[in-house]
Amino acid sequence: TDGNDCLLIVDFGGNDRYLGAAGATSRPGHGVSVLIDLGGDDAYTNRDRLVPSCGTGILGVGLSYDAAGNDLYEGKVLSQGAGFFGLGLLFDKTGNDRYLAETSSQGAAYFGIGLAIDGGGDDAYYLYRDGQGMGGVGGGIGVLADYAGRDRYTAEPSSTVVNFGDYHSQFAVNANDSQGAGMGRRGDGSDGHSWAGGIGAIVDISGDDVYTSGNFTLGCGYWFGTGICYDGAGNDEYRSVYFTQASGAHFCNGILLDEAGDDKHLLTETAGAAFGFGWDFTNALFIDRGGNDRYEARIISYGLAQIRSMAFFFDMGGDDSYVYGKGQQGFGAATFREDYAVPNPLAPYFYYAKSAGLFIDAAGNDAYMMKDGDAVTASDAYRNDAAWFSPAKTDSVYGHNNFGVGLDADGGSIRELNIFDDGKK
Repeated sequence: TDGNDCLLIVDFGGNDRYLGAAGATSRPGHGVSVLIDLGGDDAYTNRDRLVPSCGTGILGVGLSYDAAGNDLYEGKVLSQGAGFFGLGLLFDKTGNDRYLAETSSQGAAYFGIGLAIDGGGDDAYYLYRDGQGMGGVGGGIGVLADYAGRDRYTAEPSSTVVNFGDYHSQFAVNANDSQGAGMGRRGDGSDGHSWAGGIGAIVDISGDDVYTSGNFTLGCGYWFGTGICYDGAGNDEYRSVYFTQASGAHFCNGILLDEAGDDKHLLTETAGAAFGFGWDFTNALFIDRGGNDRYEARIISYGLAQIRSMAFFFDMGGDDSYVYGKGQQGFGAATFREDYAVPNPLAPYFYYAKSAGLFIDAAGNDAYMMKDGDAVTASDAYRNDAAWFSPAKTDSVYGHNNFGVGLDADGGSIRELNIFDDGKK
């Protein structure tokens, strides 16, 4: 079926193929497009970068609903739940589905709302960047939500596959801006035209899931944006690189919450700016509420606040292992700057603002390992049933509204993190 310029398409069954802008508003005068498919193993195919598709609203409303079947979604730009000055919704109720796109897809929005929802099945999502729950400029709200199944989320990390290389990783790793990313546009270093970011969220309720990405992903904010990554249950693997897993830069929020499971939080390549890391007036919050978890990073991670940020890391239970670069600041730390102690007349707000880095592992028999090249040794500074400060209380730079605290407890809970539990207030 050719979906270009259609107001309404309804199919009651069969293995169908939809081409072009099915379920998308394809031009300014085409304000509404609705596609409903009630069954079958269907293919939604669009290979034209200039044509939106499959649940995309541009200056209008685009809706796409698939009730059942193992479906294939192939798009390029603005596809599979995308909004640009409009509302786009893709809802696939059930089936083992595959979603393929390049950019601005799978729950992405600029000046609008883009929603991609999958009700169940073992699904696979793949794109280059700007999607899988990305809220872009103009207060865009982008959400990718998957209710159940063993799902695979991939935002292409390698710049040798497609080149969106990021200088934080020597241009070898892509800036994906995906998987729960709220991304603004910073213009003070270029043309002076800045736009605040929106809200981007990736939500997975249950299943053993795998998240793969490069930089600016998995609960990451940038330039007044808010990024959220939520996983409800399952033994999950998060594999990413930099500015990721509850992180952000420049007046933003980055949040990752994993409710349960024996999870792996692994950083590769430059391997940093994660697990509750804030740069430049950022709020970063990382919470893993249970399970025997494994964490690996090299630099600037684990509840580290820099340039007047608030960066918090909580692991609430389980026998966890932490690997980190030897001599690196983290595990509840706040980096000191001279203008915290002596006001800079050109930027006095650094003096008056506050910053805090907090790391708490509330229970379990945990291992803190420091890596120096190929050598891995137990940490002297961080250990079970201990507390520490960074800067230390004896340090000459301690204070100045800049505090870092780490705590490993042998058992306990934090009431404020349980407020959404059933039966608790």
